[in-house]
Amino acid sequence: MQRRLSVLLMALLMTSTALAGCLEGAEEIDGLSEAVQTTLVTLETASTADCANGGTLIHAGLDTDGDGALSTSEITATQTVCNGVPGAAGGILVYDVSEPTAPVFDQYIYLPDHVSPEGLDFISAADSPNGAAMLVVAHEVSGTVAILQPMI
Repeated sequence: MQRRLSVLLMALLMTSTALAGCLEGAEEIDGLSEAVQTTLVTLETASTADCANGGTLIHAGLDTDGDGALSTSEITATQTVCNGVPGAAGGILVYDVSEPTAPVFDQYIYLPDHVSPEGLDFISAADSPNGAAMLVVAHEVSGTVAILQPMI
């Protein structure tokens, strides 16, 4: 989880730095001088209402007042990154992503004999040998594979 958050932050900062480097200083556009504003990112601990097992809120926005800090009024985007489920065994969290901008938690699947799910592969009903969609899950620690299908 920490690695994913670090990669996300590095990508965001590299993009911001690259853009800021291209636009350093004031630029003359049609006789008008336009100052460049800096994109800032701040981190905040997510509430348990946002993330039951803890997490981080990533705020981004332009430093419009030039004070080097991102104030609440300057925040234009916030992304929540939640920690996974507690315990070493883990499980599978299922979300309805019919509306990608508003995913809805559907269920938590815990398989006690299958530890640390890592690889997931969805097989559509059209490609399934029995005509029902399936999710194939490889588990790192137990070295097992689970095939999950909806109840039909």
